[in-house]
Amino acid sequence: MPDTATTEKPVTDEDLDAIEGALEAALGVLRLSAESDPADVQQAIDRVLSTPEARDRATEELGEHLGYALGAAWGDSIVRKFGWHWTRVAHGAWETVAIVDPTCRFLAVPFSYLAFAARTAYERINVVPIQLYAAIGYGKLLPEAEPGDFVIISDESTLQETETLDDDSCS
Repeated sequence: MPDTATTEKPVTDEDLDAIEGALEAALGVLRLSAESDPADVQQAIDRVLSTPEARDRATEELGEHLGYALGAAWGDSIVRKFGWHWTRVAHGAWETVAIVDPTCRFLAVPFSYLAFAARTAYERINVVPIQLYAAIGYGKLLPEAEPGDFVIISDESTLQETETLDDDSCS
């Protein structure tokens, strides 16, 4: 069976509009502005996920869209703080909007990751979003990867199994 390469392509205008709309909704729930420090955004997301009253209030406001909105805020804060970028990645039949570090060593899928976190009891999340944000900041806590590896560091299993998607190019 031939090895399927991971490919990266730019996000579409529709993707960017969806990210922007979800980010706006999240910032409203988090009571923050687009200029808020990324660490403050992460702390606010953590409060919503870890505090039942805050989670209930956010769920009342956004319903089933809470995870998607928080994913946009989580991803945006990583993009702004660490120089990652929004992109589309594909591997075989799988394609999604994600954030990728500048060398394409790591890939995070904010929308599915935060949708999982938003519907899971906080204490049952293997790696909570603020911990993954810190790991990205430290760099040394992430798995070994070479440029262009696209190692998934977030998905619905929240790092229970780290998967490497090999690729020999990075845009």
